[in-house]
Amino acid sequence: MLRVVVGLLFLLIAATKLIGTADTVDYFEAIGWGQWFRYLTGSLDLVGAVLLFVPRRTFYGAVVLISSVGTATVLSVTVLSLDPPTQLALIPD
Repeated sequence: MLRVVVGLLFLLIAATKLIGTADTVDYFEAIGWGQWFRYLTGSLDLVGAVLLFVPRRTFYGAVVLISSVGTATVLSVTVLSLDPPTQLALIPD
């Protein structure tokens, strides 16, 4: 059940990145790496979410998603100078 919920959430996250909604365009512009990185991370989120639904590949999906979320957290703290408690609490800046 948890795999399905997490998988559906990351499918939504991937869709927002690939479509360019929910301030994702501004976020990736602020990072300074361009929109190609938004498409890359959106694709990785999509692949990771799909792998969560495949029983023998769940581990690999989790690794992809952990890498994506970890990279986003590091970039938010280092490049955008957002404080870690704000990132962990998911409170908008």
